[in-house]
Amino acid sequence: MPLKNKNETPGPKPAAAEGRKVAVVRFSALGDVALVIPVLYNACRSNPDTEFVMVTRRAFAPLFVNPPANLTVRGIGLRKDYVGMAGMNRLAAELRGHTLVDLHSVLRTWMLGARMRLQGARVVVFDKCRAAKRRLVKEGAAACRDTITPVTERYADAFRDAGLQLTHPFRGLYASTPADPALYASLHAPKAPGEHWIGVAPFAAHPGKIYPIELMYKAVHAMAAENPLARVFLFGGGKEEEAILRSIMAESTPGKVFCVAGSKIGFAGELALMNALDVMVCMDSGNMHMAAVAGTRTVSVWGATHPAAGFEPWTPVGAPKDYHRSVQVHMDCRPCSVFGNKPCRLQRGGVPPCMSQIDPLTITFAALDINKKLLI
Repeated sequence: MPLKNKNETPGPKPAAAEGRKVAVVRFSALGDVALVIPVLYNACRSNPDTEFVMVTRRAFAPLFVNPPANLTVRGIGLRKDYVGMAGMNRLAAELRGHTLVDLHSVLRTWMLGARMRLQGARVVVFDKCRAAKRRLVKEGAAACRDTITPVTERYADAFRDAGLQLTHPFRGLYASTPADPALYASLHAPKAPGEHWIGVAPFAAHPGKIYPIELMYKAVHAMAAENPLARVFLFGGGKEEEAILRSIMAESTPGKVFCVAGSKIGFAGELALMNALDVMVCMDSGNMHMAAVAGTRTVSVWGATHPAAGFEPWTPVGAPKDYHRSVQVHMDCRPCSVFGNKPCRLQRGGVPPCMSQIDPLTITFAALDINKKLLI
């Protein structure tokens, strides 16, 4: 059963949503913001008389493609225009008259919520399950008896606690409006009949979540070699990651491997390209969640972190159990952290054993197997 949200501000729930204004806040990280989309779009379409504003970091605002008509997305600068308590007070004043749904639950959003309560606003804070996550890390996924509800379900609980209906399940960013191939035309022509497009996003925010790049190269080489119609697209960000990905492309079969990093197609282009993929091979990262909400199946590789912490990719209602695949080694010490940001005590030679023990061909076969099932 979904966990009950215990952070709701006391007070009577409104009888109807007509004419209401709801502000939703989630500032970071990329994957967590992407996971807001399925629940937020559902809420918008289920409550057409309610005006929604989504407040996030300016860099993440382009994630919200094909938004419902009653949704406004505000991207703000937290290091310039909305710094500290003064910045949150300013934001609260701008959101006067709104119900606040806090999907972040950190000091910054607590300050925002406190100020909005003083203005008479209703404030609901989603449950981060902090205690359960601490027990998961302490005991290990194999031994821990706690069941941590997926983030999307806890987001949904917060919307319901705010008195909102959720009756229009999300079906993907491009379920109603198809993705435009022109958004990634500078990188590749539209998919030709019979081609199998595989995305590979080998990086993540922390080292404990990154599969060794030399092993990922072997997986990518096998993907291109085993399927004559395969096209592999390498996703990443920053100059260092781009350089690594371009070296993989240079050493691969010409015309079969393409580097998305540095292509300057932006989130809109990347999401459109992800929608065209047959599968995305990724880490526990923002790219995993972006691909999922774009409507693409994923093969995710897990090391220091674990799906049991509630960060599985979004899955469409009614999808088969193996819609998304996870590749991982079962070790008693996993997860050693929730976010993959702590050093591994068993690590030797710069790579934690939970990653080095994964055979690259396991990743290749999982990706190609999903491709085959899509053709049935």
